[in-house]
Amino acid sequence: GYLEQRRQEMSDLLLRLARAESPSDDPAACAAALDILAEELQRAGLAARRFPGRVSGGTLLARPAGRTGKRPLQMLVGHID
Repeated sequence: GYLEQRRQEMSDLLLRLARAESPSDDPAACAAALDILAEELQRAGLAARRFPGRVSGGTLLARPAGRTGKRPLQMLVGHID
C-alpha cells in the first residue's frame, strides 16, 4: 500500500533521472544528476553530502540525519551516468 500510494511520485523521479543526460565524460552533467538524487534523499530525511570528483561528477553519501547509537545501517552502492 505504501508504495502503491507513491507510484506517481516514483515514476516522476525515474523520469527526471532518465532525462538528466549524464555521460561519463561530462562531469557537470553527472553532478547535475547527483544533485537530483541528493535533493530526493534529503526530502526523505537523510543527510546528503557531496564529494567532488577529479574527473567525474563526484560522489554522494547519504545517511540518516541525526543518527545516534549503534543501530545497523544498509549500504547501497550505485553508479550514475
